[in-house]
Amino acid sequence: MIADTSFLFALYSRPDAHHAQALSKFGELMQEEGRMLVPSEVAVELCSLITYRMGLDEALAVVDRLSQDPVFILEGFRSIYEISGILRELGAKISYTDAAVLLHSQITRQEILTFDRQMQSLCKRLAKG
Repeated sequence: MIADTSFLFALYSRPDAHHAQALSKFGELMQEEGRMLVPSEVAVELCSLITYRMGLDEALAVVDRLSQDPVFILEGFRSIYEISGILRELGAKISYTDAAVLLHSQITRQEILTFDRQMQSLCKRLAKG
């Protein structure tokens, strides 16, 4: 499965409303697949979000945790041109990071772990073709 920023933020942020749900899903995922895929764009966005919301020390702790958890960072996986194709196809106002996650999901045929309602809707839309 591919994680998006909303899922990872919930996983690594105890005060997040979805923290318990993210921990549970992560535990299930580790038992079933033993790994979680994270596009590099998501890792960068996550670190920025945690830095701004929780501070640099917390962001650095998350980077350490990402390197210890069975997480595989998908680096240099797709070009900006391929990701922009998703943006054109959807015609929706979404971030480059979200478009990268959707593209990674299509190519790897992995489900997306997300608490973002717009992403959930876009996943359904893309699944219908």
